[in-house]
Amino acid sequence: MKPIYLKAVSIIAPGIKNWKEAKALFNEEIAYEAQAVTKKLETFLAPNTQRRASRNIQLALASVQQLRLDSPFDSEKLLYVFTSCNGDLTIFHQISSALNLPGHPVSPTKFHNSVHNAPAGYTSIALNTQSPSTSIASFQDSFANGLLEATVQSLSTQKDCLLVAYDEIPPEPLLSLFPVKADFSCAFILSTSAENSLCRLDISITKGQKISSMNNSQFERLRHCNPQAKVIPLLHTIACKESQSIFMGYNQLQLKIKVSGFSQ
Repeated sequence: MKPIYLKAVSIIAPGIKNWKEAKALFNEEIAYEAQAVTKKLETFLAPNTQRRASRNIQLALASVQQLRLDSPFDSEKLLYVFTSCNGDLTIFHQISSALNLPGHPVSPTKFHNSVHNAPAGYTSIALNTQSPSTSIASFQDSFANGLLEATVQSLSTQKDCLLVAYDEIPPEPLLSLFPVKADFSCAFILSTSAENSLCRLDISITKGQKISSMNNSQFERLRHCNPQAKVIPLLHTIACKESQSIFMGYNQLQLKIKVSGFSQ
């Protein structure tokens, strides 16, 4: 597969507010403290629309908001890929609970937010774009599947692609069934052009490789807190400008991501 270039990164995670802070943490310039993600997330939605958006939707859009502020982009020229472990489990639980009550009082807003591509829809409204989007779910391997999908779309169309990965903590009884122990979201802008890129990514599918992990015990716990946090070793490599290969789980195989060509 041809190389893809990373143009911008954003991240919202326990103890990490943005990519600038993540770089400082990974380079050991500041100490890491695992604090819960703030309840109030900054998005670019109008106030009325923001109130209707679920926590999961806001988590996705907050990462897009960071990218937009840090690395302004033309929303009409991008493709969009959204990836989540299993969609909005809080909304699923609320609707399922309502269906068990007399009269089945399902909220129209919650029903509207229950579709898997709801974050993509809210993003298109907020950015005022009609560009195509793809929304996928792949449980523990959601980030790897999203990264490969975004890469293939960018390479096949020669357009930049915005990848958004997100999952919130689900309520019980779903919490014990899904590997999401903390809120997490991040976003990449991928491009076929090396101009003004952070680094080069060469992506391939392999087997028999050990999944990349973190030597730092706190970052290793962070890696396990959320399916999307499987990207932590890759983010660490990018932040520290280390030329090496990262391996992520990919449908019983592994996704190999060779990182190189860092900007000065």
